Amino acid sequence: MKKRINYYKDLVADYSKPDPVPKEIADKLIAKAEQFIQLKARTLSAITPDYPLEQIEKENKEWWQRLLYRG
Repeated sequence: MKKRINYYKDLVADYSKPDPVPKEIADKLIAKAEQFIQLKARTLSAITPDYPLEQIEKENKEWWQRLLYRG
């Protein structure tokens, strides 16, 4: 049998449960959303042979990890 993976264990909130998120965590998440909006690029980079999809996916993963896991 395959071991279950908890994809929420390192995140700020665990959305796998129906319980409400505590107010202090909700406030923190809203502040992070405001940071995210400020970082958002106006236009997306073109996917070309010089800038392939694999590179974009790698950069996106690194970017999301920095955004989600910084305090």
